[in-house]
Amino acid sequence: MISEIYPLLNTPHDPLMLLFIGCTEGFMVIQAFHSLLHRNNRSRKLFFAAMIIYVLVTIFDAYYNFKVYYVMTICYLLITGIALLFYDDPFEIRILIPFVFVAINYSATIIAVVIVWHLRGGGVGNFPPNLRMDYLSQGVLCVIFSVFLYFFCLLRKLDSKDNIKDNILFALLVFVACPLLLLIIVLNLLYLLGGITSEFNFVRYKMLIAAMLLLIALILFTTSNRAAKMHEAINHSASLEQLISVQEQYYLSLQEHQEKLRRLSHDIKNHNRAIHGLIAQGKFRDAMEYSEVLIQDTESVTPVTECRNVIIGAMLNNRFGKIKEEGVKISLCVMVPRVLTIKDSDMCIILGNLFDNAVEACRNDKENENKFIDVDIRLKGPLLCINVKNSFSGNVKVSSDTYLTTKSDPVSHGIGLSNVQLVVQKYGGRTIINHSDHVFSVTAMMFYPAEEENDPGAKN
Repeated sequence: MISEIYPLLNTPHDPLMLLFIGCTEGFMVIQAFHSLLHRNNRSRKLFFAAMIIYVLVTIFDAYYNFKVYYVMTICYLLITGIALLFYDDPFEIRILIPFVFVAINYSATIIAVVIVWHLRGGGVGNFPPNLRMDYLSQGVLCVIFSVFLYFFCLLRKLDSKDNIKDNILFALLVFVACPLLLLIIVLNLLYLLGGITSEFNFVRYKMLIAAMLLLIALILFTTSNRAAKMHEAINHSASLEQLISVQEQYYLSLQEHQEKLRRLSHDIKNHNRAIHGLIAQGKFRDAMEYSEVLIQDTESVTPVTECRNVIIGAMLNNRFGKIKEEGVKISLCVMVPRVLTIKDSDMCIILGNLFDNAVEACRNDKENENKFIDVDIRLKGPLLCINVKNSFSGNVKVSSDTYLTTKSDPVSHGIGLSNVQLVVQKYGGRTIINHSDHVFSVTAMMFYPAEEENDPGAKN
């Protein structure tokens, strides 16, 4: 009955089998990218649509059984586009990881096809052309692919350790064993290409190709991993420079503040005598004008905030001191511990970019007379929440849920919010960006150890 309803069942054009192949190939892409890359905030619907396109192309290929190198090229271009659009890693890593996926996939495919072919009796003439898959071989492929991917993830953990023995072991495996094995495989293939006359040599030839692809994937994966470390080191160095700059500016402003206080304290008696004398003479208006000038001088000495967290306090005073004098209303609510478990360098990246964007937006808003910047930093349960809300001109560029710079040089600018998002993701959090009318808001939420909430210096 089933064969009458589905005349293509159990044939190369079986629709259920084609759907199974397409869905499993899409699943392997998601599995690999989820393990090796970092997803950005682009729409899930768009990501789902891109994956459907990839699955349909895979089904089309399985139906017509194209040659392997055609399929590899098309699949690589598709998954590279997915990596570039929907993931946040550095550009070269988003280019290399699709290569890694293709190499692992075809290595596992060859092994799976050889295993199933051997279980069905072998025979050189019976080997599936163009590595054509069926239910069994595709299922074996998924298992082998998952094992290989798990092995690569273990290697990443090994490479991330600071233990010298682990680093030496990793270096020997990747930079000595891999090139040596590749050389041995190439020399073996040189002899085998002279003529494959036996089934044993046929299997040997296929497995050597699979091993070569796996080693190439391993070398490319290591290259991408080291590139990621290099980018992390560069960003860390830049954030440390920013941190040093913030601390230097903080201590300079603190020194200037102390000097102003000393002068004010020295002159306070003279000011009091002057005001007292004006009042005694009945010159109340002159006394009021004199006191207003004195109040203005005092406000110039008063910092924006007295936050007990040195880094946050330094950045608030440094970024908002001048803009407050320009007439922008500053509202602050900071309730955090004196010492945060989040690295100072990471806080500098987050707060520095958010504060700079807010200040610049207020300065570019020429027509609004009620400019403001609201900052709310507090612990909420297991989360450290940072919200920066500010007025702006209303000029904003959004493409696929991503906010773009409005500056004339987009190549050199517009990476601030991206850097914020990367740091927030590092702590398992997320960033919410939105705007309405003439108000722009960014909220960063990061997981934070709950035991820090009871610090007596938390509220400021």
